[in-house]
Amino acid sequence: MNDKQDYLTALGKRIRELREICGFSQEQVAQYLGISRPAATTIENGTRNVTAQELAKLAKLFGCSTDSLVEADKPQPSKNSEKTALIARAAGNLDEKDLDEVLKFAEFLRVRSKRTKK
Repeated sequence: MNDKQDYLTALGKRIRELREICGFSQEQVAQYLGISRPAATTIENGTRNVTAQELAKLAKLFGCSTDSLVEADKPQPSKNSEKTALIARAAGNLDEKDLDEVLKFAEFLRVRSKRTKK
């Protein structure tokens, strides 16, 4: 294997892990990205490049930074709580506008939580 293939394989593995942690199906992620389910499979298998736009959308969907997706030396995410997984599964059925609203609300709660801990 070469460096590019190693990178694509690691990226695909990370995307699959985050998808599973969040409780999304490949079909749901594919629809969110505007690609076919087989194309999502090739991303997870490390046989298809991910565009910058797809990477940004994946980071937004999984609630992480693009850096955490592409940097192989970052620690792998731990399993979310059952409630977080349930929220993620429920959000998987929302359209893009509603997902944006859920993400805004989650960010509001995260910021509010940080303020109250100080």
